[in-house]
Amino acid sequence: MGPYAVIGEHVRIGRDCRIGASTVIDGHTEIGDGNEIFPMTSIGLVPQDLKFGGEPTRVTIGDRNVIREFVTIHRGTAGGGGLTSIGTRNLLMAYTHIAHDCHIGNNTIFGNAATLAGHVTVDDFANVGAFSGVHQFCRVGKYAFIGGYSVVTKDALPYVKTVGNRARIYGINTIGLRRRGFAQETITKLHRAYRVLAHSATSRAIAQIERLVEQSNGGFGAYLQLAHDWAAPAARLRSYELFARHVAPHFQGQHQATADAKARARAARPALAENNLKAVAQSTARYQAELDANRGRYLASLRTAGIRAGALRRGTRPTTIGW
Repeated sequence: MGPYAVIGEHVRIGRDCRIGASTVIDGHTEIGDGNEIFPMTSIGLVPQDLKFGGEPTRVTIGDRNVIREFVTIHRGTAGGGGLTSIGTRNLLMAYTHIAHDCHIGNNTIFGNAATLAGHVTVDDFANVGAFSGVHQFCRVGKYAFIGGYSVVTKDALPYVKTVGNRARIYGINTIGLRRRGFAQETITKLHRAYRVLAHSATSRAIAQIERLVEQSNGGFGAYLQLAHDWAAPAARLRSYELFARHVAPHFQGQHQATADAKARARAARPALAENNLKAVAQSTARYQAELDANRGRYLASLRTAGIRAGALRRGTRPTTIGW
């Protein structure tokens, strides 16, 4: 226990833990064995939620976690289940913020100043990059990678790289999977499953992945299960219902307007062709008139040149010069 550390009366700390200087641990907080908590960390304090009414909510932290300087972990709220939980063997780098009612799995890594809003779930082996923010109620899947300075406002797919503001997916987290011991054959199969899932409707993608499972004697089981979990039938039906109610009519109106415009264009096409022919005829007539006028001037200039040449040969002054 470092100097000036403050431990609340309802806190329980396991064996072989190290608590850094000026750390504050309060509330109904349970910390497992072998955790290393660095100085200036704040755990179990009141959440930054205006709805919080002082109810006795909790924080639970598993074993062998490393929590670096100035990390803040807030306890849950009654409306969010009353619990903020962190699993085992996680690394929370300096200034990481874990808000109320978040649930962190095992073997995750949070870069410096990575921030989770309330009610966020982070599955095992996920990696949240430095200065990234995850919106409330979002989920970060297993083995997912969120790049630094990203803003995640939707669920981050498992096994996938999610990067940017606003975040987009950029393929399978190949390097992370290799570091975690995945065989190249498994990574290749995940690439195939990801392409199917990313480029097809959810229900169609699941059916295609199931066919791939049958053809390849397995290898997609975990990913297929995650696809089912992340796109529950009720959610898909709700999405289709909202699409049919609010989106489809708009596109139908656009389609009708486009059809009307095409019909008007077809009706105007003969008149346009006739006008083009008239314009070509008028241009041809103007060109012929200019050619005839220039022919007369050209012949006159030839006659004048002949008069000049004859006078020069005779040594006399020409009597007529001009057009």
